Amino acid sequence: MRIAVPFIPVFFVALFIAYPGLGEPRPRTRSTDWIAEMRNGAWLDQTGRYAEAEPVFAAIAPMLQDTTSLPADDPIRAELANDLAAHAHRLGRYEEAESLYLQAIGIWRKAEGEDARRNRALAIGNLAALDRARGKFAEAESLYREELDTLEQVGARQTGSYVIALNNFAELQRSQGNLRQAEALARQAVAASGQLPKGSAEDAGVAAHTLGVVLKSEGKLEEADRVMRNVLEGWRQSATPNRIRVAVALGNLADIRCAEGRCEEAVALSRESLAIRREVLGATHPDVAINLNNLGFIQRKLKDYAAAETSFLDAIRVGETSMGKTHPELANFMANLGMLEAERGRLPAAEQWLTRAMSILEQDFGPSDTRTLLVRLQLAQVYQAAGRYTAAERIYRTALPLLSDSCLARDARVQQARGNYERLLAAIHGKSKRG
Repeated sequence: MRIAVPFIPVFFVALFIAYPGLGEPRPRTRSTDWIAEMRNGAWLDQTGRYAEAEPVFAAIAPMLQDTTSLPADDPIRAELANDLAAHAHRLGRYEEAESLYLQAIGIWRKAEGEDARRNRALAIGNLAALDRARGKFAEAESLYREELDTLEQVGARQTGSYVIALNNFAELQRSQGNLRQAEALARQAVAASGQLPKGSAEDAGVAAHTLGVVLKSEGKLEEADRVMRNVLEGWRQSATPNRIRVAVALGNLADIRCAEGRCEEAVALSRESLAIRREVLGATHPDVAINLNNLGFIQRKLKDYAAAETSFLDAIRVGETSMGKTHPELANFMANLGMLEAERGRLPAAEQWLTRAMSILEQDFGPSDTRTLLVRLQLAQVYQAAGRYTAAERIYRTALPLLSDSCLARDARVQQARGNYERLLAAIHGKSKRG
């Protein structure tokens, strides 16, 4: 029985975590030394140097418990909690990040002044991004709305923070399949970015970039290509080019070109993105792993299976080094490799990789999370292809109803699985009749 293999790439949609106070001068106080270390840790995080940031944050984390030199309601304590949360967030330590974000928000809720309200809004947006990553979409949407409302109340509509908040809200809608809402929010972000002060061209490009990703998801490939190409050209021609943003745009333009059937061009774009990331971030950065995964996806589309296998294996190797062996992103790489092996007819290897991916997702999100269920469906496809009908039927029977009640009910992967389940039941019924 032939199985269909839906490969879904990881989009290079940047995770925008806000660090209130980063780079802002403060009077020299009794806490100058550790504040400087805190800002240094946040800078290391923002530049992707997580391993270097870890000992910095570990050394200053005890300040959260020191109420003698740092009062419990001191706003700088909230800044520290937010930065520690952002670090844990990036490393996939979600429960720790949630507790710290809530601590930061609680302190800023008690503080007075527009700066405190603005910082609280940014921390709320960070918590929303965390909930989005954990699949808690309803909670994330409520938080994003609160962030936007608060920024409007403090007169921050014409700031980069407001544009990024709209941008992240659009990505939340896209990730749920609410593409009309996502496009409307992305276009609103683009319009808002046009009101930013001169010199904010790169920040303005962030909104257009997300619009390009949304348009691609909607199948509006010609417009998506044009928008992403313009973003790429704008970021390249900036007076002070941010090479990482250039790499992000290259990666997403590669995905669009592949969807247009121009996969040879996509390989070249993806390799250019990969080269920039390796040069700027180092060979073992998490974004290098994501780039390798997406390159493998394009190579699979070209049926260059050996090259795709190498890219997926390299993504897993780099991911294990930079993210740890239980990070949820790693599960995506393993699932993609597993389905590549299934397409090549190497079913035992496919089962091994998918089982490992499912184990990570179950540990991080639980057995009923949509990401876990999608990998279970992929494993069912492998069982079905191997003739292990009972095992496949059990997964389809339990997983499909849960996904049908989720935001992924109309997702192409779920629809494909339903078709496979119907064929499986027909095959089982036919076999019983012949018996």
